Amino acid sequence: MTYHFINDDCKINFDLPEGVEKIIKLVEKLDQLNDHEYFSYASTLKATVDYYVSKGEISKTQQELLNKRYPTL
Repeated sequence: MTYHFINDDCKINFDLPEGVEKIIKLVEKLDQLNDHEYFSYASTLKATVDYYVSKGEISKTQQELLNKRYPTL
């Protein structure tokens, strides 16, 4: 699949909290539609990932990979 905004070179091969997975599904759908609203939701994803890092459910390395795959403005 060709993405408009998502960096497909970065692969996510680890489990994620359900809240993060839900946002990712929406972000990926917006990307497929080439909808610039993607960036708003990608920012929400970034903040949500920050929250899970603070709770210890996502590692800093995983966070960096997620941030690279789903870039924000």
